[in-house]
Amino acid sequence: VEAPGNADAGAAENSILQIEAVNATSGRALWRTPLPAPKLVSIYDHKVTSFTADATLLVAGERILATYRLFIAPQYERDGRGVSAAKFHWEFAIVDATSGRLIRHQRLALPAAEMAFVYVGDLWFLTDSTRQQTTRLDPATGEPRWSYPGLYRFSRAAANTLGLYRHILGDRWSVAVLDAETGRELFAQSCDFSSGLGLYLVADTLTGRSFRLCRSTRCLFLCLSSC
Repeated sequence: VEAPGNADAGAAENSILQIEAVNATSGRALWRTPLPAPKLVSIYDHKVTSFTADATLLVAGERILATYRLFIAPQYERDGRGVSAAKFHWEFAIVDATSGRLIRHQRLALPAAEMAFVYVGDLWFLTDSTRQQTTRLDPATGEPRWSYPGLYRFSRAAANTLGLYRHILGDRWSVAVLDAETGRELFAQSCDFSSGLGLYLVADTLTGRSFRLCRSTRCLFLCLSSC
């Protein structure tokens, strides 16, 4: 669902989430924008309604990105032939930082258990378990910047690189380092933790180009185990 332009009065009245800007010096309210997160009442229990969780704001130049999980209470299907189960969906909204005008709003196509937003510092990612894909998104537009195959956990390796790791099977894990701007793979390797020793991923923090796996506790870069 995309909703360019300002929210109408009906949508504002029914919204359960809004963004408000205030003057940092005086505290005076500058603008208030209700987001298209509607209040939905469960068809089974009128005390159960929709709500939001994990809301995050990120300033991207002249725009503000808002992401949040929306709980949708059980509803009748639009065709009237069934009932949709309760579920969480991730949504995002982008507003103009000066006026508060709603520029874009979108709900992810699949439930939060299958598609989710993740932040690593000020970097914004989408993980898709159906496509087995990790995608960096542009917070100013909501469009993809690059994608990398596989679902990973994140660790910021350096100012210009991104460390990724995932469990394969048993004691085997896969690690990778990407160029944070382009998504280009700089390093990739699988490793085995059956020895019980912690493995650390080590890189040159200045160039982000020289990577290796190390067992020494002197390596302080990226611990991939719970040691």
